[in-house]
Amino acid sequence: MSETRVALVTGASRGMGRCIAVALAEHGHDVGINFSRSRDEVALDFPELKIILAHFGFPWVNQAISVVWIRRNCYLELSGWSPKYIPETVWNYARSIFPDRVLFGTDAPVMTAARWLEDFRPIPLPDEVKHKILYQNAHQLLFGGGPTPAEEAAGSAAGGAIPG
Repeated sequence: MSETRVALVTGASRGMGRCIAVALAEHGHDVGINFSRSRDEVALDFPELKIILAHFGFPWVNQAISVVWIRRNCYLELSGWSPKYIPETVWNYARSIFPDRVLFGTDAPVMTAARWLEDFRPIPLPDEVKHKILYQNAHQLLFGGGPTPAEEAAGSAAGGAIPG
């Protein structure tokens, strides 16, 4: 079975971006170029590509939410704003429709992780969803399934059982 290699190159219409896109294509990659197309089209054309919509899609928040809702390969990332200023709509979807596809982020050093976390604490989300946003979702995105390192350590300490 052959493995498809996919690359999305933004700014590929000229200069260095064009050279990179051509080189990747010559080496067997399926190359998507120029991200001026809608996020939905790119997510649909490249379903194996994981797409992170930074700053929760601002200023196109509702469009970003729609894309994350229907495209399993898309994620909302929360950097750039204090949690207390993130629109309630984002928290509503994180709480209900796609709690597994929202990712913690800061714009350090502009906003430190400590400041972001302090502002995140009073956001009315279940602890399980907060854990997903702060850690579990990124772990799943980057490393795939299975227990997290903390769950593995707890399982080892408890004789192999992972706490439920």
